[in-house]
Amino acid sequence: MLLAGHIGMTLAAAKYAPRALRDIRYRLYLFLPRGIHTFREPWTERLDDRALIVGSMLPDIVDKPLALFLAPTLVGHSLRNYGHTLVFAALVLAVALALAALMKRQWPLTLALASAGHLVLDLMWFSHRILFWPFTTSDFSPRNIHEWGPHPDVIYFSAEILGLIVILWIGLRLIVTRNVRQWLLTGIGV
Repeated sequence: MLLAGHIGMTLAAAKYAPRALRDIRYRLYLFLPRGIHTFREPWTERLDDRALIVGSMLPDIVDKPLALFLAPTLVGHSLRNYGHTLVFAALVLAVALALAALMKRQWPLTLALASAGHLVLDLMWFSHRILFWPFTTSDFSPRNIHEWGPHPDVIYFSAEILGLIVILWIGLRLIVTRNVRQWLLTGIGV
């Protein structure tokens, strides 16, 4: 998956899926007796979009320079290497937990979860040699795209198109509501 797919799909999953679930719960709530469930602003309303964006691309931010410029022979010229492992995801989460506790901020956890979501969007379970490194072979050699799963072209290009639609939708909403400056400063605005 490329830039638009990762960013757009992560924003959609983090921001819009919980809203849709909340709307469904609210409709069900109308039929329940009072006092069973109260509604308040979900925690997803306060997620920092900037942390979601950086986190959604973090494994690629680590792996692409390694494979293309810094140490291509070390990683077998593979564009998916250390940043696409569960060890990396666990390390990012550990650092995020420490930072969140020290800073009393939520954005490090948002970044860590978005980074872990990158592995899901890349369907890394089809590349278990990389996902479970160092518990498997350290061979990061590039794989054939057809080894990534059934119909990889359709999956990846559909995700790119959907991601681009989400990005454009969010951008348009920011412009129409005149929240671009607020979003740039706080990461929250849509």
